[in-house]
Amino acid sequence: IAVTEGIPYQWEQHMERLRCGLSALSIPTPTDNLWQCSLKLVQKNNITCGFLRLSVSRGIGSRGFLPQLLSEGEQPPTVVIETSERTTWVEDPVMLWYSSYTKPPASSIPSGIKTMQGLNSTLARMEAQKKHCFEALLTTPDGEICEGSSSNIFWFRQGILYTPSLDCPIVAGTTRQAIIRLSPFQVREGHFHLDDLHTAEEVFLTNVAWGVTPVRSLQPMNLCWHHLERSQRLSALLKQDIAHYVTARKSELDRSSLARKRDP
Repeated sequence: IAVTEGIPYQWEQHMERLRCGLSALSIPTPTDNLWQCSLKLVQKNNITCGFLRLSVSRGIGSRGFLPQLLSEGEQPPTVVIETSERTTWVEDPVMLWYSSYTKPPASSIPSGIKTMQGLNSTLARMEAQKKHCFEALLTTPDGEICEGSSSNIFWFRQGILYTPSLDCPIVAGTTRQAIIRLSPFQVREGHFHLDDLHTAEEVFLTNVAWGVTPVRSLQPMNLCWHHLERSQRLSALLKQDIAHYVTARKSELDRSSLARKRDP
């Protein structure tokens, strides 16, 4: 979760995705006050601009693959909260590598959630780095566009903003969600193939660490894109939204603090 001025941006969206992920994996939702615990850690570590990572595991489990049921003495979930400093957004155009690794279908493993099982993405990103590219593009085995190894992908064609829909095997990125919400352009979600990028006018990636990152080329096809104007506009809108969110959340915290002082 991106943290700006000590406030975790789009906390609600992250918590909704966490709840969906835990439900898909049949892990009980933690009952701890994650918001208060997270804010306390952010303040203690003096993270004004950085990241907050919440990891939830099943806890102490059984041997083998079948988890113990709660009635059989399973321990409650284990929650780990970490913070780190932010690097700058990646705003210069990057090169994308068409990965030889493909996305497993949603029928094989839940794809819309963020899990600790990230081997597919790890191998794809490592491959891209070996090819001197910043990020990997993952598709299904039949060439349907999915996402980057660490990002969601968007492209423009004839003034329309395209992106794979959530019924594709992709992670439901919170920055992806913000871009769709903020976009002044018509957004079309759906199932697209690699051929669609041949006619794209502008391509960019999104995630909480990079913001809106324009793509210069897709290798080894040597597809190139030179326009940046619309992705830069969306990047500016995202930054404005972050600022508005932080201001609103700070006001809520100030009011809550004042109320506690009046009625201890």
